[in-house]
Amino acid sequence: TILSTLIVMDKLIESLHPKYVLSSHGTYSTWGAVVEYCKVHKVYVITYGQNYNHCGIEFTYDDSYLTGVLNDKENKWNQRELSEEQRVMVKRFLDERLGNHQSDRVAFDYNKNNKSHYTKDQLKHTLNIGKDKKIVGLFPNIPWDGQVTGGSTVFLHFRDWLKKTINFFALRDDVALIIRSHPAEVLTGDAAGRETTETILNELYSDGLPENVYLLGPRHQVNSYALGRNSDLGITYSSTITLELTYLHVPVILCGCPPFKDKDIAFDILSEEHYIELLNRGIKGELAVDQDRVERLFRYLHY
Repeated sequence: TILSTLIVMDKLIESLHPKYVLSSHGTYSTWGAVVEYCKVHKVYVITYGQNYNHCGIEFTYDDSYLTGVLNDKENKWNQRELSEEQRVMVKRFLDERLGNHQSDRVAFDYNKNNKSHYTKDQLKHTLNIGKDKKIVGLFPNIPWDGQVTGGSTVFLHFRDWLKKTINFFALRDDVALIIRSHPAEVLTGDAAGRETTETILNELYSDGLPENVYLLGPRHQVNSYALGRNSDLGITYSSTITLELTYLHVPVILCGCPPFKDKDIAFDILSEEHYIELLNRGIKGELAVDQDRVERLFRYLHY
């Protein structure tokens, strides 16, 4: 597909000599190839993509719209103050994502049929977890999607991150690690050849997961937000739930490279050693989401 796209681009550029190229999102084989071709041949390329609500479209140039923000080091968004109206709009969006308000504006609401809220005691009772254990919620992407759009610079692969994380918690019997599969695996997990969190864990731990590690499938009655609200610490690869958990004042250790990395919103890992250090600090309660971090989240989400 990439080769075919490059051949077509070669013919188009030779025939039309365009000053600009406009492409959908700039990610994956075809659109990504368009962007890379234009960069090499010095053709100005603009990409666009829809936000996770019906209120906006993101644009960037010479890059995927998903990674354009990540690669922009100027952080102009963080130099602006929000009006009260803008703050209300961002807060409303987050509350809609979390299921606190009914909404038809959220484009990807995978939890729309499963919005049960739990207290921490109810959650522990439902999952048969000891009352004295701390809860760490791990929220993976759909594996193949996370690897393509937000792959880690610390871990070689998504499954690498999962294994090393689980092996760390296998030695911590004072903590319950709860892995909540991405709810969109309901839509993509049955496709031939598509990895899911469950298929990866079945390969890595054929004799079963450690006793204090729990896997909740994409259809489980405890959805990602119900787990997130009751977690003492969150761990993500590159999932956008990082943003909602920060809004809930749950500290999140971010292990991949999504657009919101390096924004001082989550706690970004720099190395495997740094990851272990953050995990130990998070379990001790030494990582906290202060109001400054929430303000950065609000400004980032708006701008």
